[in-house]
Amino acid sequence: MLLYDEALYFLTHYQNVLTRVHGPTGKDSPGPIRLGSLGNIYASPVGANGFVYVTDLSGTTEVITHTEIPRTVAVSGNEFSQFK
Repeated sequence: MLLYDEALYFLTHYQNVLTRVHGPTGKDSPGPIRLGSLGNIYASPVGANGFVYVTDLSGTTEVITHTEIPRTVAVSGNEFSQFK
């Protein structure tokens, strides 16, 4: 769960769905955000510098804008997976 400005972000039971709720009104806008490029997500999202970062167990991170209509701007894989 992440509280970023007036938005509350949370994941739906490890199903790669991110939801954003406007804190003061409780409005779910823009609706479910599908994180299609990620696998198993157990960590909370992180917010910084106008972006929301979500990382899955394999180390892949999806970067989403913290705007009225969130959009994915980057997906980065785990460069060190060969050392597992």
